Amino acid sequence: TGATTLSAGTLALGDANALAGGGTIAFTGGTLQYSASNTDDYSARITNSTSAVKIDTAGQNVIWATALNNTAASGGLTKEGGGTLSVSYNGNTIYDGNTTVNGGTLRLVNVGTTVPGMPGTNTTLNNGSTLILSNTGGEGRVSMSGNDAITFGASGGNSLIVNLTGSLLGQGTFNTFTTLGGTTNYITANSGAFFNMQGIADRSAVFDVADGTGDTDLQVDLAVRSGGIIKNG
Repeated sequence: TGATTLSAGTLALGDANALAGGGTIAFTGGTLQYSASNTDDYSARITNSTSAVKIDTAGQNVIWATALNNTAASGGLTKEGGGTLSVSYNGNTIYDGNTTVNGGTLRLVNVGTTVPGMPGTNTTLNNGSTLILSNTGGEGRVSMSGNDAITFGASGGNSLIVNLTGSLLGQGTFNTFTTLGGTTNYITANSGAFFNMQGIADRSAVFDVADGTGDTDLQVDLAVRSGGIIKNG
């Protein structure tokens, strides 16, 4: 029933009753690793984390129903390992720290009726990982505000999938998508979604594309409407 603090290394959940006491969980430098024996939802218990909430799904499909706000995850979220971590959030109830996906798939699911922002300012996808933006609530849009940026890491093979019933809103002067090399990276839309700069003349989607190992470094199958496009590199 006591509190759990992950300060270093990895805490592997090898049993269905691991962490069954109901106490709080804080991340100050360590990793929580799931297993086939335990895919429980601990999201409601995470609080007062001073470093990234680091989760290794280890090939499992893990679903979190409670949003990670700044009290829970001021240091952001890092997803490790194969498998999928689905994180629900309601409008702007989400952490401000950066998001890093080092393996598998991270799915951010808006279950609310207001337009949510992207978590943090910087999102990085590494090692052929995937970020999916989706919704199950009444609001099918997600906003990239300020100078929010998404970076595709040096190995390439990473994917951003915009699986929204509405659009990805570009609300910063420059919202940048950067590749650092490697194999082809992808930005796709699974449900007719598009990148919407909202018709404001000084807003642009910026694609900073580094030379990688293939003929195509960034394949964009997401329409950009009502704004500008800048391609660098």
